[in-house]
Amino acid sequence: MRLAGEMWHVGAPLVVVAVSAVALPVVLFGRGEPPEVSRRERWMAGMVWLIMAGDAAFGENRPVFERQWKGAAAALLALALGVRLLRRYNWRTRRRAAAGAQKTKI
Repeated sequence: MRLAGEMWHVGAPLVVVAVSAVALPVVLFGRGEPPEVSRRERWMAGMVWLIMAGDAAFGENRPVFERQWKGAAAALLALALGVRLLRRYNWRTRRRAAAGAQKTKI
């Protein structure tokens, strides 16, 4: 039982950080139009990020290891979100420019 408890305390954080780390290459190397994200999904992701970042920054009674992995996961997710927003903005700008070029040709 002790091994299972230790695996939970070490394995779960490693999985969370690994999934957060995978989010960044997925966003960086995605091709084509960025997918739409529903309002509910954006709120849920924002709340998860706020909880992790808040626990990492202000978790007074939390162990150092927990604060570190939550901070790492929150930082990776914030970086992935920033890259996604930048790509979405650039994609929309290019689409509008192409639409403007089509109007002038007609």
